[in-house]
Amino acid sequence: MNDLKTAHPESETAATGVKLANGIPGVPPAVGPYSQLAIAGDTVYLSGQIPLNPETGKLAGSSIEEQTEQVFNNIEAALKGAGLNLNDVARSSVYLTDMGDFAKMNAIYARRFGSHKPARETIGVVALAMGAAIEITIIATTPHTRHRQNE
Repeated sequence: MNDLKTAHPESETAATGVKLANGIPGVPPAVGPYSQLAIAGDTVYLSGQIPLNPETGKLAGSSIEEQTEQVFNNIEAALKGAGLNLNDVARSSVYLTDMGDFAKMNAIYARRFGSHKPARETIGVVALAMGAAIEITIIATTPHTRHRQNE
């Protein structure tokens, strides 16, 4: 994958070919010194998504259900910006500030991914940026990569 569908590449490191992108429609802007996503070869690395509403810049909802739905909305928008969707996800990492929320988060996670079940870990943490209850990071691959792996 050499071009982003709707994301705006900010830079490409000539030596490595890594593309960094920000300004992806529907994704909250980066709130620190990082990019919304990076593309290295045919692999897309999505920065951790917390439940920020991209229009207001504030946390969406107070319940784990509301926050998990917003995180998935942000993830899907970022993947769309790279011409991908949830079926292109190879791995995810879920961070929860309360492991008591695992079952509620997991029900939404299962519904949003459907029959696609990427590798995953879930980690309990003390705190997350801006007081979020959940953060999810994603690694995705392009269909071209999957095709080569199946040959």
